[in-house]
Amino acid sequence: MNQYQYSPLRKDRDELRLVRLLPGPISAEVEIEIFHAPRSSKYEALSYVWGPPERTDVALVRKPVKALSKLVRYVNRSKRHEHSEPSATIGITDNLAVALRHLRDPIKSRILWVDAICINQDDLAERSAEVLEMGSIYSRAEQVVVWLGPSSKDSRLAVETLKKLGDGIRYHVDEHTIFYKTGSWAMRLESDCEALKFNQPSWFAIRDLLRREWFSRVWVFQEIGLATKATLFAGQDGIDWFLFMTAIQWLWSILERLNEVFHDLKFEDLSASGVDGLINMSLSKYPREIGLRNLLIFTSRLDSSDPRDRLYAIRALVAPQERKFITPDYSKSVEEAFRNFTLRFFQEAGDGFLLTHCSLRDASSKLQMPSWVPDFSATDLPNMFYGFGRDSRISTVLNNESLTVQGVKLATITSLLGPFETSYANFEIIQVLRSWQVSCGSGMYPSGGLISDAFIDAIFCGQLAGLMPTGWRSCLSLEECRRILNPGEAGVEVEVEVEDIKNNIKTRFVREVRANLHGRVFFKTWEGFFGICPESAKDGDVVVVFPGVNAPLVLRPVTHQGHLSYRIVGASYVRGAMHAEVLLGSIPIGWTLSYKVVNGNFRQVFALGNILTQKDPRLPLPPEWRYKYLFGGSFQDAELDSSMNFLPQAFENVETKELSGYDPRLTPDALRERGIDVQGFVLV
Repeated sequence: MNQYQYSPLRKDRDELRLVRLLPGPISAEVEIEIFHAPRSSKYEALSYVWGPPERTDVALVRKPVKALSKLVRYVNRSKRHEHSEPSATIGITDNLAVALRHLRDPIKSRILWVDAICINQDDLAERSAEVLEMGSIYSRAEQVVVWLGPSSKDSRLAVETLKKLGDGIRYHVDEHTIFYKTGSWAMRLESDCEALKFNQPSWFAIRDLLRREWFSRVWVFQEIGLATKATLFAGQDGIDWFLFMTAIQWLWSILERLNEVFHDLKFEDLSASGVDGLINMSLSKYPREIGLRNLLIFTSRLDSSDPRDRLYAIRALVAPQERKFITPDYSKSVEEAFRNFTLRFFQEAGDGFLLTHCSLRDASSKLQMPSWVPDFSATDLPNMFYGFGRDSRISTVLNNESLTVQGVKLATITSLLGPFETSYANFEIIQVLRSWQVSCGSGMYPSGGLISDAFIDAIFCGQLAGLMPTGWRSCLSLEECRRILNPGEAGVEVEVEVEDIKNNIKTRFVREVRANLHGRVFFKTWEGFFGICPESAKDGDVVVVFPGVNAPLVLRPVTHQGHLSYRIVGASYVRGAMHAEVLLGSIPIGWTLSYKVVNGNFRQVFALGNILTQKDPRLPLPPEWRYKYLFGGSFQDAELDSSMNFLPQAFENVETKELSGYDPRLTPDALRERGIDVQGFVLV
């Protein structure tokens, strides 16, 4: 039988290809019709894992027997003789063949959009063009069908358990909190350890379900994020997607307790997997207005068979003003795709956060790129740091493959401690941390406060109660951390142990430190600063603060073409340099700083008594500039809306009426006028 031959999609008709999956039993060969249809047609979109790319199976392709204008009349026809005989075959992967056999109805046809069939994978131009349309394809689908794979011995138990949990829970997006229905099963489990133990098989079943490959693939993030409705299937057992994610969110809240009760469960922390990103996106108030910064964080643990898809696969979810920087083009090499995107983003968006995604590439990497271009295909990345940078514009100049960026040198690294041995028990990690803290000495830290408190802030990367947004997640307080690291006089250790048993504080403490120090070490500098940086750092590396970059960067001095240059080692967390202290000075006495979620993004908010404002109190704006706030598509003077929520901040030039999202106090010229030593660092 002949191989199926694609006919080109007509751009003037605004059409797409669809698959009519013909009815049949699971054991029969897959039979389909492939036809062109208006993009407004009714269909379901399939989300699945390709698996090995070899097309080792085939689908039999029949010619559609009726004209497109009469499509609807034939969608649900049940008699097989009403379709033509197979005229061609099309190669499909084994994973897709299994999915189609399970998902077809035994009686009725089913209209699907399936990427591997509906896009001519051998036509690079069509692939690139259709990737641009995938956002609308998934968002217009009546339903996204998520195929996790065939059923297993306990997948039905996992699905039924999640349904039962989700039915008794309501997740409130605005407050990021879970509410229980009275008498719900989830509520009883929350307070009944014996009930948790009794349902042991359920927790192992859910763990195994979440380990399926679908949860680790980058394309599924866009496919599920744009769905108006989605159903997840393991074999023929299905569950509504939002119900599923609500149950998983609850499960995350008791994950530590489950792992303590069942020592062999070893349920992975969801923040170290792709499930974390799916939760954040699915339960977001604005899933289709996510900034590129957050999307790259959410998808940083996800894989793709084509490295370029780490960018292309999230394009449709990126906020419109940033979407233009991602142009799918499969004729470009990986290096070209990454470099062109990065450079264009720096030059047009002016946001330098991409530099915090850069790291030294090891010898096994085949990518030939300057160190200022991130390897977006890397997945085993440390957690991102939260810091300043959003209100300042990066200043760059390109010269061949060298990028000169304006910044301020903060310190030189003189010693490094760590990394942890993965086999360390909790008490061993605490002992190591206590020894590190002792090595830092006592007294006052260069930017203010006690050295002992600065150490705690550093190993927690600033994520302590009081700084992070309310409801974002449960953070330990500085006082709780002090009691663990500095038990003090005899008898206090016993009190700490009692409280730890009750509140699980020590377990949470170690979990957070493990996550923060994954792939990282603790460093000290000649100038007295210390913090967390990549484990590839060395003595003699320098720490630099760049306006427009949200965390200080560790750079390695090198000689390039006879001149002093630098390679990016990676981002760092440095107490006293995360909130523009190097550029604007210390927070005034009496004021405190914290983060609030504003329009889906973290924003710095300053407080003094009853005053709560986004206006930075450290320096007044230049006379020709004033604050403005975006509300309903226009700018106003008030920074709060009628519900007392903060509005996005901007800056207006009174004379020219220019509006900018960048703080005029943080330009290189403005910094130099205040005597700050701004230098050009040549990155290679």
